Amino acid sequence: MPFQKVVNLYPAPGINGQQAGLGSVAYALPVPVAGEGGIVTGHACWDDPENPGRVLNKGTGAPLGIALRVQTGIIPCNEGDTVTILEGHSVAVVAKGDLLVTSEAEVTAGQKIFASLTDGSLSGAAAGATVDGSVETGWTVRESAAAGEIFHISNW
Repeated sequence: MPFQKVVNLYPAPGINGQQAGLGSVAYALPVPVAGEGGIVTGHACWDDPENPGRVLNKGTGAPLGIALRVQTGIIPCNEGDTVTILEGHSVAVVAKGDLLVTSEAEVTAGQKIFASLTDGSLSGAAAGATVDGSVETGWTVRESAAAGEIFHISNW
């Protein structure tokens, strides 16, 4: 397990893939399980075309939704901090709701969320824009954030 290197003055606003607030959330049903390599929470998910009932963080077309951070399985003892749901464990895929997520680039309130087709990571851009290797989703950025910071998205 890695040694703590940072102590913040204030608590974090949340964790990537966490539900934002107490509003309603709609899930993809039936509940799928994580496919090969597991699922990173806070990333988009697609059906695994070769394994029905399994989801992956990569795919084509519109994603099913975004993986919610609900650890239903065992977290390996050699993991210091993980947001990966292990292969074979159930995945709560949020189709509609409010979530806290991160992006590798700065996002601005009002932008649409784009999901990477290769790893499910999220980014923001203007509605109708073209983001190389990504697909536009129905999710919208609700608050601006710097690269790597937690921010709120919604598709209600």
